[in-house]
Amino acid sequence: MKIGFANWFFGYVVIQVEGVGAAPFLNLAMQRGVEFYDINWLGPQMLEAGVRLSQVGVLRHVAKVTHCRFRVRRRQGRPFVQRYFRRQRYLLPVGFLLCLLGVYILSSFVFFVSVQSPEPLLHTQTEEIINLVYEKGLKPGGWTPGLDLAAIEKDILAENPQLAWVNIEKQGTKVEIMIVENTLPPEGLGGEQIVAGKAGVVEEILILSGKAVVSVGQTVLPNQVLVESENGKAAAIIRANVWYTGYGECSLQEEVHYSVGKAKKQISLLWPERGQLILWPSSLNTEENELKYTGEDEIYWWEGIASGLKISVSIYQKEIVNISEISRENAKEMALVLARQDARRQMPVTAKLVNESIYPLAEENGVIKTRVVWQSLEDIALSVNTD
Repeated sequence: MKIGFANWFFGYVVIQVEGVGAAPFLNLAMQRGVEFYDINWLGPQMLEAGVRLSQVGVLRHVAKVTHCRFRVRRRQGRPFVQRYFRRQRYLLPVGFLLCLLGVYILSSFVFFVSVQSPEPLLHTQTEEIINLVYEKGLKPGGWTPGLDLAAIEKDILAENPQLAWVNIEKQGTKVEIMIVENTLPPEGLGGEQIVAGKAGVVEEILILSGKAVVSVGQTVLPNQVLVESENGKAAAIIRANVWYTGYGECSLQEEVHYSVGKAKKQISLLWPERGQLILWPSSLNTEENELKYTGEDEIYWWEGIASGLKISVSIYQKEIVNISEISRENAKEMALVLARQDARRQMPVTAKLVNESIYPLAEENGVIKTRVVWQSLEDIALSVNTD
């Protein structure tokens, strides 16, 4: 198991254990509730591992019982950092204020500006959009607090009628401009209709060609006709409120598997017609030694001697299973994150999130469950040929 944030927060040390009782030291300590991290065997009787600061006292008695010795090699984590800064009384507040000031100043500047589109651009040059926003003051090295991003979006739409949607999002020192072009019917194509690509409540109707048969506020279903053609053409932008449901769950217990000790290898000869022939060692009692298969190390193909003949080197290593407890608050947060990711996968990249509703579900068998409902505003118009 890797060093996590909780261990860094409470502090941990890296110890080196020496003696013939190194392995019993590890097993006895784990039986007494000590958790080790990043176990690394340096030799047959020497290992290095990380352990939480609060559990070091238990190890002194374990070392005495197993007749081995350990020493602290490194000290890491918040308590040691805090102890250092506590000695430097004036360094901590000054450094903290300077850090906040630096973050605020840097986040107020723009260093990168990019134009993105979910579909290939046919009628728009990204250089034109970049030059336009540069003229409005949105450029690398520019100061963003005084800029009105919503006004710049309207200016881009006004000067580029071929665009259907523009969204400017600032992420730290990077500005990303997302644009979507209007989808116009091809010349000479008749019998067109605009139908709903998904269910929703109509919020905005922009007719480019044809006659609308729905109105704002109306609920539409998938494949329902929204715009009838006129003169063989129908094109429109129909923005509607669409809802997506996301689900996420997180268990209060996490089972973590990690390998310790020296890996053992078994060499086999694989022949498609005759099966597997173990070369060395002839027997490897994996159940008695609690060894788990971790995969193949190397495979050598022998071409010309026999088709498909190969030598496989399989690796087995002792596996330790550790059950870690997750607080109910952290489990709720993780379930919410997973539910939002599930909703995000369903929603198009061009859709705009309007509202979010969170519905905690009943806990079952130690599993926290959450459901979220996202309301988005997006273009649901879908052009179809009725011929």
